Amino acid sequence: MIGDIPDAEMAPPENVLFVCKLNPVTTDDDLEIIFSRFGKINSCEVIRDKKTDESLQYAFVEFDDHKACEDAYFKMDNVLIDDRRIHVNMLLWSLMTTKLVRMLILKWIMFSSMIVESMLTFHSQ
Repeated sequence: MIGDIPDAEMAPPENVLFVCKLNPVTTDDDLEIIFSRFGKINSCEVIRDKKTDESLQYAFVEFDDHKACEDAYFKMDNVLIDDRRIHVNMLLWSLMTTKLVRMLILKWIMFSSMIVESMLTFHSQ
């Protein structure tokens, strides 16, 4: 059962920034121009509602290397863009809690299955 969870040990990328609290008028191109001063950008996407195409006011910026991503993280958090103070976080750091929770759930599943096996063994005797 546990072998069916392929991404339990996957690490998040170290070169992606999570950008939130964006102004709804801020576009992919705006962010790419602003963040490109730190290094080459592989992709930059403001996340939009699938039905309305309106900005959900957060984005992901993928840099070519970790150093550029780290520099942008330290310099761009709490910066004013289109009259909004944005918040920037490295995707790796923002997912640490998720990885911890996933690991705890897996350990709980393993522990629970051991208890069930013990009970089945005990009752079958």
